Amino acid sequence: MIDRATRTVLFFDMGEGHKAWFRNRLSGWDPDYIEQWLRKNTSFTQIYRLGVDQDNVSPFEDNYGHTLFACMRSEAI
Repeated sequence: MIDRATRTVLFFDMGEGHKAWFRNRLSGWDPDYIEQWLRKNTSFTQIYRLGVDQDNVSPFEDNYGHTLFACMRSEAI
């Protein structure tokens, strides 16, 4: 389904295992795992990590610090 969301570029972020809201449900989901999951489950040929958010302010400071990815194809499918 992710492949159908766009023809060329997809910006992707999601919860990660270190976030308080997702520790139990996404245990082990870190940027390395997410990148490998994207490579295995999509047809994107290039996946880049654009950076980590820095908006960890109270009262939800334990729920930030996730990575934004850019997923691209050299040719549209």
